[in-house]
Amino acid sequence: RRGHLNIYVLLLAGVTLSQLLSAVISVLMVKAGEDLHALLYWIMGSFSARGWLEVEIALFALPLLAVPLFFARELDILLQGEQRALELGVDVERVKKILLVTAAALTAVAVSVSGIIGFVGLVIPHLARLVVGPRHRKVLALSLVLGAAIMGLSDLAARVAVAPSELPVGIVTTFFGAPLFVYLLRSRRRL
Repeated sequence: RRGHLNIYVLLLAGVTLSQLLSAVISVLMVKAGEDLHALLYWIMGSFSARGWLEVEIALFALPLLAVPLFFARELDILLQGEQRALELGVDVERVKKILLVTAAALTAVAVSVSGIIGFVGLVIPHLARLVVGPRHRKVLALSLVLGAAIMGLSDLAARVAVAPSELPVGIVTTFFGAPLFVYLLRSRRRL
């Protein structure tokens, strides 16, 4: 129906966009020449050689972090299912659209500052939920703290693992995040 956000269409659109952008990145890598090193670090995610410009860009995200907190009650109700949320007065489509746009904007800011850092956004909220339960206000708050701590530790590991060189931080987060995510998926299936 018109105006309804179909999760399967969204998923397929995401996969399609990912493939398209991968092709664009491949073309950029072929054309990069001397800039290939910087491009590779951006693709693998890195805080190396970041300055005040990136801090200013990241500051743009601060007001956006309040949006999911504002909708925490609606998110809690949505845990009961979309139909039940509708019955309880939640404008499900409006909430989904606002949060989707917010998530896209936050992701765009994060990627523009540090490149593509895998698994942090997938694993951290699940870990937070294991610690504080399903209430979104608590999950979101703990996710911010845990995410910052994990990124700090991952950056430290990336700097010392192959010193005096530095690994892209995305490599560290993927090495730890991928197996942890698989574990979380498997343990969730057993519950």
